Amino acid sequence: IAAFLGLSGIPADDKKTDPTGKESNEETDSEKVRRDAVAVAVQKYIETHNQREMPSDRLGTFPLNGMITSYFSTRQNPFYQVGAGEDAFEFHSGIDISAAISTDILSYRDGIVSRVTYSKSYGNYLIITHNDELETLYAHCDNILVKEGDTVKEGQHIAVAGSTGRSTARHLHFEIRIRGKAVDPLPYLPGKGAVLG
Repeated sequence: IAAFLGLSGIPADDKKTDPTGKESNEETDSEKVRRDAVAVAVQKYIETHNQREMPSDRLGTFPLNGMITSYFSTRQNPFYQVGAGEDAFEFHSGIDISAAISTDILSYRDGIVSRVTYSKSYGNYLIITHNDELETLYAHCDNILVKEGDTVKEGQHIAVAGSTGRSTARHLHFEIRIRGKAVDPLPYLPGKGAVLG
């Protein structure tokens, strides 16, 4: 908030200096109007940036009983080696959940399996389309138990976690995509499983 106030030209500590050089806490009417406007702008910014993008306010099923080991963020590239041609940092577009406790991958919500395939990066992976706006992706699977076109129910066992593709250990890479854009899955997951903090 102090940064917003600074941009508006209003000192964050409310202290002013009068013509005699003494500090004063009094505020002029124009400064109060500007301060109120900034407060409204800050509140609007907070509300806008804290809104969930999920088309529905209902959370789905946590996709694997395990600990979250990597978050939706820029992270150190686990495959980085000097001179190997890769960047030292990369953007991680989902969360990784360890398969040390369980390997049973569950469907986040009801939906239709829209893709089952393999890539060098994701390994064996599938995508479930839940509605016109929402998709989930499950990557690095050892085995996929459904096929394209299948209808699945929330919580259904759909795959076995593995370490296929660009992976360093057995885990699930899980993404939530809204209108085709990957978003941070954490705000849309129930509080199941342990979260490393």
